[in-house]
Amino acid sequence: MSSGGSVPSSAPKDRSLVLSELLGYIHGYYEAALDRLPVEEMPLLIPRLLEAGVCFGRLDPVSNIVANTVCSLEPSPEANDGAQSDESESSKKGRKRKATAEEEEVRTRGARMRKRRTIAQRSLEGLITFLVCYFRYLPVSEALQYLALAKADLLAAVHLIERIRGIGGRLCPISSPTMEIALRCAAIAASQSDIFAARSLSLASRVDQIWRILTIDGRLSTEAISRLQKLLEEPVEQLAGSTKPVQAIEQLPRDALRRRHHRGLLRAGHCFGPADDPVTNIILNTIWFDTAFPPHVQFEVDMISTKSLMRVECRSLNGLLAFLNKLFPALSEHDAMIQGTEYDLHIICGVNSEVPEDGKHSYILNEEGYPYSHINFLARPKGSHLDDMAPNLFFLECSNDEKGLDKLPSLCTVLVSPSDSGRCFHCEFQGIKIVHPDFGTYRGRETDFEEMACGKRKLDNEELIGFGLMRMEFMGMVSDDSVYSDLATDSDFTECMNYLARREEKEERFLSGECQ
Repeated sequence: MSSGGSVPSSAPKDRSLVLSELLGYIHGYYEAALDRLPVEEMPLLIPRLLEAGVCFGRLDPVSNIVANTVCSLEPSPEANDGAQSDESESSKKGRKRKATAEEEEVRTRGARMRKRRTIAQRSLEGLITFLVCYFRYLPVSEALQYLALAKADLLAAVHLIERIRGIGGRLCPISSPTMEIALRCAAIAASQSDIFAARSLSLASRVDQIWRILTIDGRLSTEAISRLQKLLEEPVEQLAGSTKPVQAIEQLPRDALRRRHHRGLLRAGHCFGPADDPVTNIILNTIWFDTAFPPHVQFEVDMISTKSLMRVECRSLNGLLAFLNKLFPALSEHDAMIQGTEYDLHIICGVNSEVPEDGKHSYILNEEGYPYSHINFLARPKGSHLDDMAPNLFFLECSNDEKGLDKLPSLCTVLVSPSDSGRCFHCEFQGIKIVHPDFGTYRGRETDFEEMACGKRKLDNEELIGFGLMRMEFMGMVSDDSVYSDLATDSDFTECMNYLARREEKEERFLSGECQ
């Protein structure tokens, strides 16, 4: 195995036997899930399970099946507006007829799905796709072996691979973009909806609460299903460290924002305050202002002024600068706005100068040149001494266009460790050992892997590995050898260079018409 480590098995099993073994494990998980679900009281659970109850996610396989099945249910009526007691009898009958029609439609759709691929088969394809998209240079055959050792438990398989590869301790961080991309690819392979990855992250943020519900007893009641459904319907908090109030707008309820909080947001929605993050401070300041200074007249709006948003952003920035100036009187406004440190270059230790736009990985598509480079380099903070601090490893994506040398790079970030798990389709295709960050946006990390998962890429996972290995394992002469060549000892290299020079000269003479 090229990435260090090997599958702990003396003799790999036949692929068909491994697939049969894995499907056996997965079928057992579905039997256990059906035993836990109240299918007699809620028959709709069965078609939902057959359509959306895949066994991969952030929990154990059985709990993933249960949670994914419940996630696919329509919102419970009592969770909508609490006004069921006032509902008329005719409305109840109409809602019942609609639910019956929806149930029949789901059953029909589920039957069509079963004729093509069973939910167990789609789950297995999702498991395999997740692993080959999450880990670099992992062939499908090895992914199957790991899954067999882990009994088709995704988290156990991930933990096993990381231990063998010597990168343990990471274990699928919830907010990892690499994990989100792998989940999206797995969802594509398993014919799941586009919201599956976001829903899985929502589940991950509530693992403890969900786990308590799922483990109350051996069999879930309809009340437990209702509690679980309400929990899964709650919005996920995605608080970002931004001074822009747009992030806070996403968190405020629509009706409350349009009827009342638009005023507090534009008048006092500053990003500084008692909370630890800017977005929470914006929300707190907005609600505080509306409570402390209620408007004389309330009115509803459909649009918020862009200029007013810009004004509150500027005021937030001015407030932050004033705060820093009070703490550090000697700090100028310019220095306060300059970002964490300046570095001195130690050495550049990795370059891939042939990074195309996403989706263009052949020479024909890039015959006019490659627009980007991915670079690893080591650097120390300015002013540090050699004995004080080891250099930091950086990743840089920059333009190859000489006209854009004065522009900021697309991404430049310090890497947590040399084993950061970010993936890049282009660097892996070139077989170049560039360490990519697990966070941040750069070319080669999303589109190509997702298109490969759904069969739109001409290259599959095995061919991607093959191209990378072919370039890595080339042991002949390279152009960089000319820098270190010694005419007295490197006679083979000198002879090769002379041959290439003569051939190039002959081609030029032929093209110029000097020789026929």
